[in-house]
Amino acid sequence: MGLEDRVRKLERRLQPKPAPPTLVGAYTRHAIDAFVDALVAHRAEISDEAALRREHGESAKDALSMAKIAVLEKHSDGRAALDAVCAAYQPLRQRREELRKERG
Repeated sequence: MGLEDRVRKLERRLQPKPAPPTLVGAYTRHAIDAFVDALVAHRAEISDEAALRREHGESAKDALSMAKIAVLEKHSDGRAALDAVCAAYQPLRQRREELRKERG
């Protein structure tokens, strides 16, 4: 290996490496973090709402899912979190529409 080859090899090694791709973009990460923070902040209220829904015959899964949305809709931080997450997650949008019809 000649001197020129070594210099080229060294130059390639010194080039900045591209950042590895992330699985989740910055906006999505922010939306997820806000959603989780809102869930944690209102967990007792969500638990109570889910219990009421289960008493009225909903399955545990559906009761919890709708309770999360119903409680978060009541609070400004929850609505902001839902709005951010709904932009990327169609099933959540559909559940919010179901809840609005249910209340309607």
